[in-house]
Amino acid sequence: MDLRVKDLNDNFAAYVRVFGDSNNFSGPSVCFCQKAVRLRRRLGRVADAIDSDDFIDLAYATLTAWGMHRMGPTKTKLRELSDITGNLRQRQTRSPLLRWKV
Repeated sequence: MDLRVKDLNDNFAAYVRVFGDSNNFSGPSVCFCQKAVRLRRRLGRVADAIDSDDFIDLAYATLTAWGMHRMGPTKTKLRELSDITGNLRQRQTRSPLLRWKV
């Protein structure tokens, strides 16, 4: 996990550019993603984003807009927002990579 976080942190601008160039999404999925990316950039460090309830809310909304949570008896389910937030914040305290500024 630390290597994936480091790669994402090191190459964040490139990943955002590839996503933006793909034009695979429209509507709410793009709206929430763009807001999350703008806020992430303003916050600077990954740790600051994880500490931000607004960022976590936008990231959660992005995942739902991307279809990561389906109503009814399907296997595609996100955990509760409070579970995801708690997990991210718990991992943040253990990972020096999340303190880096981008």
